[in-house]
Amino acid sequence: MNQITAAPAFQGRASFLLIAAFPAFFILFKFAFWERYGVFDFHSFHLAGLLANAGQIDQLYQPNFFSAQYLQQYGEPGLLPWFYPPLLVPYCQFLALFPVATAFLVNGFISIAAYYLAVRWVFSERSRDIVILSALPLIIALGFGHPVILLLSLLLVGYRLAPSNLWAGLLALTICAAKPHLGGVALFLLFFRKAPKSLLPSTLIGASIGLIFAAFYGWKIWWLFLQSISLAASYLEGRTLNQQWISSIYASALAFDAPSLFATLAQVAALLLYCGIGAYLFRHEKSDQFWVVTGLAVVFTSPYLMYYDLVYLLFPLALVVNRMNMHKARNWVYALFLLEVGLLVLLELMPAATFGFLIFAAFTTMIFIGKARYSLKP
Repeated sequence: MNQITAAPAFQGRASFLLIAAFPAFFILFKFAFWERYGVFDFHSFHLAGLLANAGQIDQLYQPNFFSAQYLQQYGEPGLLPWFYPPLLVPYCQFLALFPVATAFLVNGFISIAAYYLAVRWVFSERSRDIVILSALPLIIALGFGHPVILLLSLLLVGYRLAPSNLWAGLLALTICAAKPHLGGVALFLLFFRKAPKSLLPSTLIGASIGLIFAAFYGWKIWWLFLQSISLAASYLEGRTLNQQWISSIYASALAFDAPSLFATLAQVAALLLYCGIGAYLFRHEKSDQFWVVTGLAVVFTSPYLMYYDLVYLLFPLALVVNRMNMHKARNWVYALFLLEVGLLVLLELMPAATFGFLIFAAFTTMIFIGKARYSLKP
């Protein structure tokens, strides 16, 4: 019986390898046709590394100077400032050792390998189906060239380590918080769930990271980052920063000319609704109940979620798949895979914030259906 329930939905080795390799094929295609399909968003990470390697840390958080470097470095103008925490700077410095197209290729393969290895380690019995269901959503983030997949992998690692080693789990989630409005949510929730035990490790981890980065870049880098937060908020509120790629209930409501208060209330209501349903569906799996709520909160808390941040939905999806009877859920897995194909097509044809809610609702609803109908009996 255990062998039946553990059997993957996609049982053919060839189909598994083909689908799992699709993100790599996508990266190679982008690299081969870089002059035509070069990813502008990736330039900001590469440029941050170039400036850091040149010792120009002070200029990293100066939007006018930073944006002015695009034309000089890449031959085209740019309007993407650098608002990320210093945690990402060492990785960007590594990428800047390569020409931008090669760096994109390196980042893509590192991201794919890190995620697949994390899935294999954390969900060994269900890793094949999770990898297959992840392949197409990964392409969204890879297409933008954002290292968010590495941060998602750290979320998986934090989930795996936290129950047995709180220090290691908090460290993984601290690095994951390089996107504070996403990974920071998971870190915040784990901290309060484990308080007061989490107070000492969190303090020491935070102090150690602060000291290490100050030793390499100077204390000023933290001050510059804190100053940039309010500036980033003004860019987002003014709708001048990649507005067409913001995908949230809040952004969707604003796109339909709803008042800001209504959009905010809709965002909060969606957060409470989805987290509440997730908690109910996992009421018999207490060890994962907190984490599925955390995964949903990571995605539905921020009103300024970008399309490529949707890959964080793969975390609650993995938790659902890990608790499913794959023998009964095979058709559901196929349907979800086809839905992902449709979402990719939709993103290519209609890159607008008004479709953000549709993407959230469709994908999350399928996650809930899978848990409600095909869960393994407790």
